[in-house]
Amino acid sequence: MLGIIKILFKTQDTFERLYDQWEVDLNIKCNLIYMLNGASFIGLTADLTAYDNVMNYLSTGQYFILYTISLLFGAFSGLLINRYLVTYILFGIGKLVKAKGEIIDYRVVIAYALVPSFLLIPYYIYKFFSFNAGFGAIEYWVIISIITVLWFWSMKILIQGLMQYNEYRFYKALINCSPLIIIGLLKLFLEVYYKF
Repeated sequence: MLGIIKILFKTQDTFERLYDQWEVDLNIKCNLIYMLNGASFIGLTADLTAYDNVMNYLSTGQYFILYTISLLFGAFSGLLINRYLVTYILFGIGKLVKAKGEIIDYRVVIAYALVPSFLLIPYYIYKFFSFNAGFGAIEYWVIISIITVLWFWSMKILIQGLMQYNEYRFYKALINCSPLIIIGLLKLFLEVYYKF
């Protein structure tokens, strides 16, 4: 699991080390990363704006059971979306641009490209325990800036991994991960546009 931290700063070395590991071990690591990502993103960002209404109808114990179900749903969703949907979309695009990588290579690259998003977990936890208290303009822009930097960091890891496993140049890696780049830029644009 040291590779999970090492991927942030020594991306190419980490992918070279992962290339020699057994496929079963890689699948287990990828599944764990997918589940943690889904649980943290979907579970911890559950809409708590109606917290007071929920608490009026549910006891504290029932609320935490509901929240635990949300975390489990997030973990399962993260596994399904990343392991199958995203992997097969990028794999299909890769085959169109003559990629040499296999499905397991795409799973590994996608999983490890999600690692920067784990740096947002403290923010999600704070947001959860502050019960979605509103943020001021400065806090909002700081959070958007951090999310943007982490997204670019993830794209850098994804592109570097695709280049390494598929043995092709930057522009083909860019084409290969273009759906994720388009979705990310669109989301960022909408976040900024609707803030104004």
